[in-house]
Amino acid sequence: MDVLDLVHGDICGPITPTPPSGNRYFLLLVDDMSWYMWLCLLASKDQAPVAIRRFKAVAEVESGRKLKVLRTDRGGEVTSMEFRAYCAEEGV
Repeated sequence: MDVLDLVHGDICGPITPTPPSGNRYFLLLVDDMSWYMWLCLLASKDQAPVAIRRFKAVAEVESGRKLKVLRTDRGGEVTSMEFRAYCAEEGV
């Protein structure tokens, strides 16, 4: 197993009271091998697919490796047909 072979992701929130930034949710991504963590602040859950795409692009450039598996709890924000098609195209 190597970096980005398996990344766990989950969305937490809503945070109350709402912070001044308006970001009521956060997406936590954890690399299974290194335990390195990324935190993405979100105003709403529907921002998760964009945040994951951004995370993937940055993490792959920084590590020189491709994301292989993204494990989630299959929440609605990551099970849309559009996001599933993106993952299939990217080999995730």
